[in-house]
Amino acid sequence: LPIVFVDRNIPGINRDVIQSENFDASYKATKYLMDMGHRKIGIIATSNFSTVQERIKGYKAAFANAGIEYDESLIASVDELSDKMSRKVCHEFLEEHPDITALYILNNSLCSGVLLDLKERQMKIPQDISLLVWDDEEYNELLDITTIEQPITEIGKQATRRLFELIGEPEETTDFECKKLDPELIIRKSCTLPKYRK
Repeated sequence: LPIVFVDRNIPGINRDVIQSENFDASYKATKYLMDMGHRKIGIIATSNFSTVQERIKGYKAAFANAGIEYDESLIASVDELSDKMSRKVCHEFLEEHPDITALYILNNSLCSGVLLDLKERQMKIPQDISLLVWDDEEYNELLDITTIEQPITEIGKQATRRLFELIGEPEETTDFECKKLDPELIIRKSCTLPKYRK
């Protein structure tokens, strides 16, 4: 059966995959924050996805290549993609780490919960904390949130083309590949120089 995976594969099933270059894009996003002077960069993510694990690896690599030791406790995991859960995790996370100067959200579905917690704390973006989010949506543009935009349309097109190729091949192929497309860092107004807090 011709199969092409989009975004991520299923372990144990060897088929073509069309996805974003998660590692490099996350590395660049982290470096963007570090170049501003941020060192306490907190991550909030649903980390049970292979794609998110690649983003975390990119985050860690940016610290390693800069010769700066990162703090493993600054990576907060959310068990489910819901506003209620992300708000709760963000609240507990910032209570434990009040010195964080930037938040890097690796699933856009978690962003609204984070925003609700920041609003409750009366923390202003970017004056009190910088915010960078993976995936772009209309409300990110509306709120001027810096994001990493995945090439979703192009991923869909290339996956469809590859599927048609597989359907048209007379014999079953075993030559599968993982093709990675580059996301774009959309710079808006949610990140600035760090404001250090006690």
